[in-house]
Amino acid sequence: MGLCDTAPVQGWPNFQVHPLAFSEPECARILSIGHDAVVAGAEEAGIEGVEDPGALRRTQVAWIPREPATEWLYERLEALGRGANEAWGLDLDGIDEELQFTLYEGPGAHYTWHHDGLEVGVADRKVSVVVQLDDPQLYRGADLEFLEVATDYDPAEREAYLDQVRARGTAVSFCSFEYHRVTRLVSGRRRSLVAWLSGPPLR
Repeated sequence: MGLCDTAPVQGWPNFQVHPLAFSEPECARILSIGHDAVVAGAEEAGIEGVEDPGALRRTQVAWIPREPATEWLYERLEALGRGANEAWGLDLDGIDEELQFTLYEGPGAHYTWHHDGLEVGVADRKVSVVVQLDDPQLYRGADLEFLEVATDYDPAEREAYLDQVRARGTAVSFCSFEYHRVTRLVSGRRRSLVAWLSGPPLR
């Protein structure tokens, strides 16, 4: 049947933008949760970092477990992912992994072209949801891009796209096998939240 488990509702969007998915106070709350996760992760060696600027990824991550204080966050992200999935028709179970709090800090921080699923160990990831947590005026670079944006958009279209996805509280959903990247950070600091909705293997 191909990559889609059931027929999509309409077309096949490479990504979907959800403006104002989280309010300013909610973003501040998530940043507080993320800060606590970073501190705990550092103490437990749970933060990943690659210092080589030429590496696939140079960033830091910490993990936010599912517990009563974060249940609202899991539920919101799962609802966003399921809503987006109406266009793809993938067979989903829900969020089975801890949420990833991602920090891009220091010039050159980036994550080059990659996908979130299909690899051994993460092959059940089907829908990714990324939430923008910082004011876009406070950093330069570190832009979430898809192949479509990088190769097909003219400058005006790319600028309009960035105006959307960089807005604080905006979420972007996409199939986990879509190639995407975070461009190199020029200045400031960008923080985001990532969730993956999983399901049975693609068939």
